[in-house]
Amino acid sequence: MTSIDTPTTVWGIHNDLPIFDFVERGSIAIGWSGLGDIGQIRSDRAALKAALSDVYPHKGLRTFATWAGVLARFAGDIQIGDVVVHPHRPDSTVAIGVVIGDYEFSESVSELAP
Repeated sequence: MTSIDTPTTVWGIHNDLPIFDFVERGSIAIGWSGLGDIGQIRSDRAALKAALSDVYPHKGLRTFATWAGVLARFAGDIQIGDVVVHPHRPDSTVAIGVVIGDYEFSESVSELAP
């Protein structure tokens, strides 16, 4: 039996884009395609809200606050060694993985998002 000696953070990641298969690709992603790389502002919720309002002006302030929180947690809070749990719809299973790298922006993934 394996034990965990230090507290581990577990993240739930959902995927609404079947074209991007987390399990097959071996990576997780989120998409607000109009934002581009948020690496420089990933922990600054005010900057994230401002960027979101520039790209999606038809959305409301509550939406920006919610989205900024999601983006800040994904790009700024997830750490190497954290566990990711993902419901995998194609085969009705739950995929479990461990984060092995830092946040990075991928233009090719961004192009998949609407």
